[in-house]
Amino acid sequence: PIIKAKCLPCHAEANFTPSELSLDSYDGLVKGGKHGAPLKPGKAKESLLIEKIGDKPKYGDRMPLNSKKKIAEGRAAWLSLDEIKTIATWIDQGGKNN
Repeated sequence: PIIKAKCLPCHAEANFTPSELSLDSYDGLVKGGKHGAPLKPGKAKESLLIEKIGDKPKYGDRMPLNSKKKIAEGRAAWLSLDEIKTIATWIDQGGKNN
């Protein structure tokens, strides 16, 4: 539900994203995009998905994408710590298609 609500507005197969990452199916998630697979099952801390939704990704912008204006005004809509923890737990548990 978190990925559907927070990621699919941009990362659906029907949308163009520079990363070429489609998250509207499990197969798309596992396949990944230009930067590789976004998760390493059992290894949340090594997963690109966790890095990109965290506060300081190594490259590119933090996800979900927010405008510079929203960020500057303190109105950015990032994932909550609980949402990030839920995704990390799912990945640590194997990132299965459930």
